[in-house]
Amino acid sequence: MARRKLTDEERRESAERKKARKRAYYQEHKEEMRAYFREYIKAHPEKRNRYRATSSARKKIQGYNRQYYQAHKDVYKQRNLVWRTNNPEKVKEYNRRAQERRRQRRLEKQKKAETAKNSADLEKAKAMFKNPAMAAHLQWLADNRKKKETISQERK
Repeated sequence: MARRKLTDEERRESAERKKARKRAYYQEHKEEMRAYFREYIKAHPEKRNRYRATSSARKKIQGYNRQYYQAHKDVYKQRNLVWRTNNPEKVKEYNRRAQERRRQRRLEKQKKAETAKNSADLEKAKAMFKNPAMAAHLQWLADNRKKKETISQERK
């Protein structure tokens, strides 16, 4: 049985969930992993030295590439201009995708800011209650309201 192809949004959500799982795992096992790496480095100092050598070589190459680009920048810009004039439909598609990505990032930022503001307001309101049960009830009300909002948005 063939698997159905994921949409771009589903693929992005899947990647975000995977990233969140990795981050959570790292946060839970951070100290163990760091201890393991420290021991490994002590046991294999030659690998650290080899990495340092390749790292410095890579930096030299990057510096050379940067200098080469600066020296030939006009040639690259001219080639780019020629390609863009010869492929207007591809340029239009690239621009559309970039604009969509910027729009998505802007919406995500707005959503995060709104969530942070709402949670800060909720924490202030919870702090007004001396009884922890009342604060917990307020938290439950807020969570329930969020669930109802998401359900109503999904129905639209």
